[in-house]
Amino acid sequence: RQYVPIDIEQLCEKNQMKLIDQIQEGDKDSYYPLSANLFLIEKDNKKFVLKENIRYKIDFSCLDGYNMELELYNELDHPAFPKLEGVLNGTVGDYLMLEHIEGDQLTKYTSSDNLLDKNEVFKIIGKLAEALDYMHSNAIVYADMKDKNVMYDGKDVRLLDLGMASNKLYIDQSNNEEYVNEVVSNAEYACPETIMMSRVYKKSDVFQLGIM
Repeated sequence: RQYVPIDIEQLCEKNQMKLIDQIQEGDKDSYYPLSANLFLIEKDNKKFVLKENIRYKIDFSCLDGYNMELELYNELDHPAFPKLEGVLNGTVGDYLMLEHIEGDQLTKYTSSDNLLDKNEVFKIIGKLAEALDYMHSNAIVYADMKDKNVMYDGKDVRLLDLGMASNKLYIDQSNNEEYVNEVVSNAEYACPETIMMSRVYKKSDVFQLGIM
């Protein structure tokens, strides 16, 4: 994965795109990476984000193997999610070409000296609840609700990063509820069932939203 930046430079040159910046450096684990490389690019005077499409090489802890981000972006049709503009095939991997979302991560508004008005908070939570309801109604569990994954421009609320999301659902025989197998990606937002059983239910998404 250390060759990804070079791969991006070559792709940009080949596809007549301008590389503006690397906006996130992915972790160095080639077998079970939890964070992808992200690049801001420009094509035809319009900005996009190139995201490394991570495919896990091993089935970690008997879980489901690889993320389903590409498949889910093709399936989702809701204003809360960035649009998938295409897929670029590089030498060392594939890259999702995503709509560039303007605004700030909600992280900006979590410090005590920069909190949002409560009515604005209610509006944001409501929009996120609608996005989760849409996912759940389409048999998808998000599994990674946190302030870093939410963009807000003062008007629109957008939910980023489907790397942990999945539509590969199982049935809990004890309560007949659907869940996906996941590892703990962020201990601050982790649900008890994820820590204890590596499971994320639809209600786990709501739990994480409540923490946020």
